[in-house]
Amino acid sequence: MGSTDKTYWPTDADVPRVYDPPQRKASFANQVMLCYVTGHRNPLCVRFPCCVAQVLRSGFCNPGVEYFSLTDPDTALERMLSNTAHPNCPAEQKAVFWMEDNIAGEVLITVQDAEWSADGTVGTKTNRLNWTRDPTCFASLLGSPLYFRAVGPAEVTLRYSPDRKWIMIHGAKTFWMRVLQADDTLTTPDGAPLSGVEPGDFMRITWKDPTDPSSGLAYQYLWKKIAWLDGAGRLVKSKRYDGVLQQAQMAMPAGSTPWCGFFNCCLTKQQRMNQYLPLSNLQYVVVPPRTASIQRV
Repeated sequence: MGSTDKTYWPTDADVPRVYDPPQRKASFANQVMLCYVTGHRNPLCVRFPCCVAQVLRSGFCNPGVEYFSLTDPDTALERMLSNTAHPNCPAEQKAVFWMEDNIAGEVLITVQDAEWSADGTVGTKTNRLNWTRDPTCFASLLGSPLYFRAVGPAEVTLRYSPDRKWIMIHGAKTFWMRVLQADDTLTTPDGAPLSGVEPGDFMRITWKDPTDPSSGLAYQYLWKKIAWLDGAGRLVKSKRYDGVLQQAQMAMPAGSTPWCGFFNCCLTKQQRMNQYLPLSNLQYVVVPPRTASIQRV
């Protein structure tokens, strides 16, 4: 069965009940470079004389890039939420979400700006808009139109299942999101209840075979609702934003600092994966062109 076959949908039985992201484990170190390239704070090619990251985010390569700090996010969050929601966007999607445990250099996202179908079941989102990324070389490439032209596609499609418990995400590959239900009992690997999740959050899931949950997890993280606008258009931030702040302000875990800032050859596999826990406080974003510009830094 093809990965985009619309007749296939996961079931309640396919929900990973143990939250244990593979990309946080030591074994995942085999899939990342010995050179510290993809971490949230990776310094490779971000400053003079090798300014590749800055060039990728320049107005020539990526028009409209703006910067903000996770420790001072309110203006940027308001920008991402104000006048950007498509009229057919489902109510549960009108928010900014934190991609907790995503190690790909992407931190906050909205999908309210997607082009949603009349019934609110299918949305097409432009990859570079309202999708905050680290100012690293790797993440600057991920958000660059040059990357989308070379690798593609520049958009992802989100499709709700008939029971609205699952979302298929299809772009270059097929991924899934579980719309977490009140009766979705999730635990940590040691069997303790998973804290900090709420009904209406999303669990992003990649199975090794997109249409075979028994093939095993390849990637797993949470989308947590952390900001939205109230009925008067005022910004509301969830208490869960404290988790973002904690990771943006934390030091590198003990023993996980790369040699000379770049090389991991002297670190254990788990020390290498621990590098991905601290977030970059500085983020860049391109907001849909329906609101006035925020102050650049």
